[in-house]
Amino acid sequence: FIGPFSSVVLRVLPKEGIANELNSAGWVIAMANLLGVALVWVCLTDLPVPAREEQSVLEEQCRHETSVWSLPVVWICLLFQVVTAFLLAVLEVVPPLVITNEFHMPPTVTSVLFGVASLLVIGLFGAVEALSRVLSSWAFMSAGVISVVVALASTEFSWIPGGTFYGFVLPWLALTVPPAPLIRTPARTLYTSSLPGNVQGVMQGVSEAAFSFANFLGPIVGSKIASSGGVDGLKILLLAIVSTEALLLLLACSCLVPAAERHVQVQAV
Repeated sequence: FIGPFSSVVLRVLPKEGIANELNSAGWVIAMANLLGVALVWVCLTDLPVPAREEQSVLEEQCRHETSVWSLPVVWICLLFQVVTAFLLAVLEVVPPLVITNEFHMPPTVTSVLFGVASLLVIGLFGAVEALSRVLSSWAFMSAGVISVVVALASTEFSWIPGGTFYGFVLPWLALTVPPAPLIRTPARTLYTSSLPGNVQGVMQGVSEAAFSFANFLGPIVGSKIASSGGVDGLKILLLAIVSTEALLLLLACSCLVPAAERHVQVQAV
């Protein structure tokens, strides 16, 4: 979302010169890379290894004693990440189609909308970080799925022929903002913390490959369905994706706990 919004901001640059409208993105990326290298040289140092707490010791012991095939939470969290990535990829296609074709507005409006969504996502990430000490991953994921279900239900009354611009934008934002901070990130945290040490690299690669494939497939499927079924077709596709996430949450509520807690539960049994 940040890319299209930035392209609108960079259009204020002149069309000619060393830094112009066409090459401005390249200059920005180059300067960001140089800044990153400078920060690494100045700030990145080897930190002393902290003493491990009892919980981390239990978690590490649990991870090394179990096989990845015997951990449903790993595969459930992987599915959550893939389905959420697919949902976001489909939602990214919706504004350009609807705003341009239905409301006949310029592409700049879509870019600004993506910028607003980016700011809201960043703000929600901050709120999740502040609340992560008191709320569990399952609580965040439940809140994310419930919010997306409610937002999708609202589209039945707002994404209709003759609907208003804000009637489209507000449900779209409610669908787009929660998934990454409330669903994908907690699922990724549980996924990483539950992996046995001997398959960390392989399973992280599997996760990245599945995530990339969902990002690749989402816009293709979304555009195809939008061209044949319009907004109603997109709503059916979104309903299928959100229903999958809600079903996963209901079936896996007892599995979505940190590795250390599962180890304690097994010991108690």
